[in-house]
Amino acid sequence: MWNDVAESYRRWAELNRWYYRSFALFISKYVQPKLIVDICCGPGVLSSELKNVFPNAEIVSVDSSTKMCKIARAIKADAHTLPFKNEIFDLAIFCFALHELEVQKAIQEAERVLKRGGTIAIADLNSKTPQIVRFFAEAFLTILISPEYAKNLALKWNAFLDRDQLASLLQNCGFKVIGTREFFDVWIVAKKI
Repeated sequence: MWNDVAESYRRWAELNRWYYRSFALFISKYVQPKLIVDICCGPGVLSSELKNVFPNAEIVSVDSSTKMCKIARAIKADAHTLPFKNEIFDLAIFCFALHELEVQKAIQEAERVLKRGGTIAIADLNSKTPQIVRFFAEAFLTILISPEYAKNLALKWNAFLDRDQLASLLQNCGFKVIGTREFFDVWIVAKKI
């Protein structure tokens, strides 16, 4: 699916650049990293906003979609088996990616590549979002990206973890939650302990 929607998703992400900038600024309250991995980077809009917020950091972008990698100039890699050594990154980010993955396995892989004291930042679906908002989001995304993408997202939205479940999973994977924000989405920042 991701190769099929890569270009329309890029346009959607560009329209919502403000969101990625806001998320990067939120992360900057908790960490000033030197080496960042943007896991499932999509078209790379977050990666470019991270560069604006953290101008001295090196950002490594990875995605499993060949077309997304081409758009983002990213490394093609699976989030469950990242091609990096243990404990090298200061910050690992999942932005609207975990709901597409085996959540615990992806978090454990991020934990593996993070230095001790490193930070994980997550922005994703909020299963507590009112149904009416989900309905309009699905209709909107059907038009802007694709019907297949919108339907997939709606199914994942219903099944995804809520903030407390995600925080608990992070703690079970060796992290201490240090910051959260919840609205129609969930943002969590946690330190590897």
